[in-house]
Amino acid sequence: MINQTVLDELWNFDNPELSAERFGQAIENVAQQTDQDEFKTQLARALGLQGEFEKAEEILSSIGLSTAAPVVRTRVALERGRLANSSGRSAEAPPHFTSAAELAESVELAEQENLEFLRIDALHMLAIVDHEHAESWARQGLLLAENSHDPRTQRWAVSLHNNLGWTYFDAGELARALPEFEAALHWAQKAGTEAQRTFAQQAIEECQEAIAAQA
Repeated sequence: MINQTVLDELWNFDNPELSAERFGQAIENVAQQTDQDEFKTQLARALGLQGEFEKAEEILSSIGLSTAAPVVRTRVALERGRLANSSGRSAEAPPHFTSAAELAESVELAEQENLEFLRIDALHMLAIVDHEHAESWARQGLLLAENSHDPRTQRWAVSLHNNLGWTYFDAGELARALPEFEAALHWAQKAGTEAQRTFAQQAIEECQEAIAAQA
């Protein structure tokens, strides 16, 4: 299984073309099939971000799931969900994300911690695409993220609290939004990036201004 920090170093979400090039090179530079397949899932994601949905689907379909490692099956389900959501087939996305969450959870205990990051990713995506149950999915992800011992996994708490905050904010529930933004800042300061700390602080300020405007 490839460490998430390795994938983080290859990703540039502002430049998916560069990311695709990097993952293509990574596939050629590793010998183990599991590693190649993991890199393929990320290549498919990078292509999806460029709108090359058919090509991305072809890459995911080239992975032999019947013999693939749990991490690969989980990542394939995740990326199929993201492709469905991004290509205008959002109704097809939730089953893929549900499958990814269940796959990550069902792995034997010895491996489960390694897939905790991906399970939270799936729950985070479910909170985005399944609006009716968004809060429930987000809370499940937060329970895992906030109790994780891995700082990279804890970082999910920033995104999840932030997303919940904006959900409440957009619904006009400012009193519920502010604590979520404050929690996002807490986790950003504990385990997040500089960019996360900046947007978490900005969200707090915007929410406080909106509350003051209502007074």
